Amino acid sequence: MMYELLYILPTRYTDTEVEGIQTKVKGLVEKSGAKVMKEDNLGRIRLAYPIKQTRHGSYILSYFEVAPAGEEWSESTIVAEVDNQLRLAEEVLRHMIIQLPKGIPERSFDLESYVAPLSEEDEENRHAARRVETPVRSAVAAKVPETEPVVRDEKPLSMEELDKKLDEILDVNISENI
Repeated sequence: MMYELLYILPTRYTDTEVEGIQTKVKGLVEKSGAKVMKEDNLGRIRLAYPIKQTRHGSYILSYFEVAPAGEEWSESTIVAEVDNQLRLAEEVLRHMIIQLPKGIPERSFDLESYVAPLSEEDEENRHAARRVETPVRSAVAAKVPETEPVVRDEKPLSMEELDKKLDEILDVNISENI
């Protein structure tokens, strides 16, 4: 059965140290009885929240295969052993192991840095997205007939005035307008 292992290393390690840690993690996985099929360094990305006073991490994605259950170790025991070894590894901030259906290791990933909601960076992205004119918007705008511009009152309405306007709108017979 195939498994995916994603782990995060703090950015205090250089690229050569990260490669050394990758080799160490690969050794832990293989020592537990699994075979590493593929490893990808996805790069340094900003974390969603600080972990041990670390704001950025190097993401490593690894695929490993556990051979059919043998006499000594079962598949779940091997995965549990890998999980325990990674918990004890001081270099690894966080890790996650999931079981994969067939064909998944051929996919590729592009990670983007986390952008906190309602932050200045997120606000800029939302404004940029609003400014983009999409073909759907322009096609819809071309089909909708232009109406009279809506004139808005500058002063806010009181509750009584609002109730009065709503009553006028609701009193209109709908069948007359059709």
